[in-house]
Amino acid sequence: MHENPLVSILIPVYNREKTIIRALNATLSQTYKNIEIICVDNCSTDNTFNVLLDYSKRDSRIKAYLQKENVGPVRNWVSCFEYSNGDFIKFLWSDDSIQPTAIEEMVRLFIEDNIGFVYSSVDIIFEQADCILNNQYCFGKTGKYKTSDFVAASAFLLPTKNVPVSPGCALFRRETIKNYLKVNFENGKGLDFSKYGAGNDLFLFYGACKDYESFYFIKKPLCVFYGGKDSFSMTHNLKDYYDFIRDYFILSEYGNMRMKQNYCTIMNLFYKKDYEIKNYNYLFFVCWMFKKCVNKIKQISKHMQIGKG
Repeated sequence: MHENPLVSILIPVYNREKTIIRALNATLSQTYKNIEIICVDNCSTDNTFNVLLDYSKRDSRIKAYLQKENVGPVRNWVSCFEYSNGDFIKFLWSDDSIQPTAIEEMVRLFIEDNIGFVYSSVDIIFEQADCILNNQYCFGKTGKYKTSDFVAASAFLLPTKNVPVSPGCALFRRETIKNYLKVNFENGKGLDFSKYGAGNDLFLFYGACKDYESFYFIKKPLCVFYGGKDSFSMTHNLKDYYDFIRDYFILSEYGNMRMKQNYCTIMNLFYKKDYEIKNYNYLFFVCWMFKKCVNKIKQISKHMQIGKG
């Protein structure tokens, strides 16, 4: 890795004239200075693009582009990437924020060739409800982990781990985005993946897991997600999209046959799916159920202690 690699912060945006200021200020506050901030306005109907232009005049690292017509969210992500030049890619959604040291702390962990991505835990702020969820998507202690463990946690095979689907809390290598940022996926369920970006986001993590042995997790929340009434995840039921991507990747793309067998065992016996499998892995299923029950008991105990407090 170069001593001071260029990091591209991609901000796709549509009708966010107020919240985009928060995202832009967060990028300009980064302690890591070798960055470019690529903002592509998806033909907003408000004053968003003028805000971008104003910021681009203040700092040459900010590049503002305007779509001639609304191309949908995922194609706008692709446009952001095509305008970028960085060795590493950081998505920042237009209503979110990152801590000043986020890029610096993440990029320095790509010290080995087998590291596919780095992500941190997240604070999620619901402004309208005056509620904050701290340290979400916590994988464990800060450190290096196997990407196969990330896939297992994402596929519900590790019930004690919680991993993200949004790349907004991660830093990726450029090759990963180039190879795995897809607009759509062929499916027989009538799902239009270009419409929401649900599943497309998770597939970026899966792609990195396919190509690299390890990833780094940072327990400190370097990213802040803001939940509101206009959020895709809050206003649409996107479960079918993520279920399809998990099935598609683990059953068709991922080469780990043992994980495929374990996945089919869990899905068939617990979730009543109907995946073809020669033999069930009953021992794994029993262990999985035990861990799931223990985790549930811990959650209940924690809530009871909070209630007493």
